[in-house]
Amino acid sequence: MKNKFRLGYELKVEWISKGDEKLAGEVRSGTIYIYDKDEKETLETLDVNFWIYAISKL
Repeated sequence: MKNKFRLGYELKVEWISKGDEKLAGEVRSGTIYIYDKDEKETLETLDVNFWIYAISKL
């Protein structure tokens, strides 16, 4: 997505698969944190949080 939209090159991603968090993921300090355990859910959460980041940059 970074290449397609030319956005988010500065972002890092951390997968912290606790699964017991109230949040599935969040964007903080230039990092997308993913808390899901399931790999499919992780990819969906990453996608959603990338869009949240992109919208916040408008």
